[in-house]
Amino acid sequence: MKISAAGLFLLCAFALCGCASESVMLVNPKTGASVKCGAAGSGLMAGAAGGMVDECAKKYEPQGYVTVEKLTPGERADLERRGVLTPTVEQRPSMY
Repeated sequence: MKISAAGLFLLCAFALCGCASESVMLVNPKTGASVKCGAAGSGLMAGAAGGMVDECAKKYEPQGYVTVEKLTPGERADLERRGVLTPTVEQRPSMY
């Protein structure tokens, strides 16, 4: 398969123009400590951002940290009472 110069240029341009940004919030339900794992990448590194965030999160899991989405309702309520987390949109009282 032969690629023309214009095709090669377009292929390189597409490889360099992509970008990604990912982040995840982790909380230790016992201590209330929190940490945010995040990464951003552009071009060829855009695909690596998710892997970097996953690796960061895996480092904190043995210390008792979990993603906010994995908190039990009881853990979430306790952390909200302690001011570590804010209530989700669904849990906030309506202003109207």
